[in-house]
Amino acid sequence: NIYIYLIKHITNTQAKSQILEMLGSTYLHAGFLQRAESIYPEILKTKPRNKKVLYELGVVYEMMHEYQKAKDVINVLKERYELATKGSSEGLWDWDVQKNELYTSLKFKEILADKADNMNNSLKSWVNIILKEDRSGFIKALEDHINGKNPKFNYEYRVNYDGVIRWYLARGKAVYE
Repeated sequence: NIYIYLIKHITNTQAKSQILEMLGSTYLHAGFLQRAESIYPEILKTKPRNKKVLYELGVVYEMMHEYQKAKDVINVLKERYELATKGSSEGLWDWDVQKNELYTSLKFKEILADKADNMNNSLKSWVNIILKEDRSGFIKALEDHINGKNPKFNYEYRVNYDGVIRWYLARGKAVYE
């Protein structure tokens, strides 16, 4: 770490304190809260009443506390989501149109069984497992929904499992940002 080098090799305490203060402030503004948190106490050892450092250290503690609260909320939401999806018989999917990334839940992959093994995270890989006769209808129904012609996306399609045809229902609702 830079500040350890500074502490060991700069003998002028005024210069060392100024450099550490700039480094701590830089870390704070760059979002490296733990690094900033580790530097400020070093400054306070020689200047315990440095108002700027005390203020910024307080900001670091407050931001770290808010970050931890946000992480706690996200963890609870993740847990609830996992419980809801595990208890459901529905396979969930989410398609980011701009990135062309398709997220599918474990249940979605379970439902499609070995066909899901051939899928990557793109809509095209999903469309490719659909019977050729159903692909254009699937794409048209999805495009119609995205373009606002239908309020919801609903399409029944078929998948061929070594001669055994299985029917699936895909549903969705576009969310625009």
